[in-house]
Amino acid sequence: MQASNRSGAPSLMKLTPLHVLLLLSATLHLGLTLVNTGESAAPLWAIDAVFLVVIALSFGVAVQGWLAERRRPERQRGLGGFVVSMLLLLLAEAWTLRYDLPGRVVPEISLADPLYLLSYLGMAQTLMRLSGLRGWSVGAAVNLLDSLTVMIVVAEVAWLRFLAAALAEPGISPLMRGINLTYVALDLLVLGLALLALRRRFSPPLLLFGVGMLAFVMADFQYFALGMKGTYRAGTLLDSLWAWGTAAQACAIVWAWQTRSWSLPRTPAGTLQVARRDRVLVLLPYLAMIVSGFLLLRSGVSPQFPHKQIEIWTVALFVVVMLRQAFVGWESARLNQQLARQAQELHHLAFHDALTGLHNRAAFEDELQRQLHVPRPQPLALLYLDLNNFKPVNDTLGHAAGDQALAQVAQRLQAALPAGTFVARLGGDEFAVLLTSIPDEDAAWAAEEQIRAALERPMQLGEHVVHLSAAVGVTLAPAGEAVVPEILWREADQAMYRVKHSASDPGALPS
Repeated sequence: MQASNRSGAPSLMKLTPLHVLLLLSATLHLGLTLVNTGESAAPLWAIDAVFLVVIALSFGVAVQGWLAERRRPERQRGLGGFVVSMLLLLLAEAWTLRYDLPGRVVPEISLADPLYLLSYLGMAQTLMRLSGLRGWSVGAAVNLLDSLTVMIVVAEVAWLRFLAAALAEPGISPLMRGINLTYVALDLLVLGLALLALRRRFSPPLLLFGVGMLAFVMADFQYFALGMKGTYRAGTLLDSLWAWGTAAQACAIVWAWQTRSWSLPRTPAGTLQVARRDRVLVLLPYLAMIVSGFLLLRSGVSPQFPHKQIEIWTVALFVVVMLRQAFVGWESARLNQQLARQAQELHHLAFHDALTGLHNRAAFEDELQRQLHVPRPQPLALLYLDLNNFKPVNDTLGHAAGDQALAQVAQRLQAALPAGTFVARLGGDEFAVLLTSIPDEDAAWAAEEQIRAALERPMQLGEHVVHLSAAVGVTLAPAGEAVVPEILWREADQAMYRVKHSASDPGALPS
């Protein structure tokens, strides 16, 4: 087999001689069963022997794939359960042939039964790895409950069609009934895990495995129904379902592991995602519920239907569906909260300066526009600040020190002004302050003095002490007058440059 390509899509399966022999053996087995159902019967020993060869070659394919992964311990461990499962199946079938080939009657319960049952557990372990259920997530829980929904309806249909009647057959020991029910339960478990693996990641290898598992389960169910009634006949097409199901599983499992179909795509934990190609799988639980609803409706109009049994199955399905919807509702609420938090974070990032935590230019312009378009019983003041000698500090001590200086400037501005004052960093070393509801022009100039005094204090930047100052331009919008924001900006900018050019103190470089 080939490895997966760089895009992650599984490559085509490369057939080895073992694969070819396996497919030829399964085809030969199918041909023999077809002949056996016709006018000329094929020898039963030949059909049984070829079936044993199919299982042996399936085991060989699994071992071949396991050996090919010896340099990848994780993949080899994943294939180990399937190798053991195929070995147990081979031993169980060989034990059964000890009776079939000589024409002896197979005991009701023999060593083959625990071997068969243990092979299911090895298969289940492999499918658990393929399902990727290594941690809790809402998506995994929903997929699990969806698979359980389908399995409940499959079990309900099987129960109504033949299981209940077969178990009621006289002359069957309780132990035999228990063993056969265990087979059915394990069939449903493995089929459900195969469906879960497909739901977790749809891929051609997993689809092939699901088809093989479905053929195997169909054969088991039919064998159970016929065997409990004593009407099972060996060497029919029913046996070919086992042969082809086993061959498909062996090829698919090795293909899945070597093409990394078991590896889930990296997606946010707990999210529910639906790919285009597995929408049919998403619909399966809904189709299953439709079937269950049809059975419930039919039981109401048909006296032959076992009403009590259908009610029990319906209640079980209802509980699973409600639990599934609870998980979906919880996940939707969690995602809505997450989206709300992300929206708040994006809004904050869009209107705040990342370095200082102050509002940015966009937020300041929006606030200024809003304040100028509402009736103002008191004046409004715009203070435009530009730091003096910030560039020499930035060039001498480095950008990290410059960022630290800007952060301290922001802290001093907020500490010097009343709580709730709208302060923004416009960019670089430029800041702006919006004073609303001030009593008069003197209040604006008092704020300007507080700002200059706060910024002129020595500033500690690591091992260095710097002295910064600011040129502050002040402009006012009188109470009750309509003012265009652009005009107010221009006046504040011009006032700031007049202050900067008339300043006699050039500031001090870092010491």
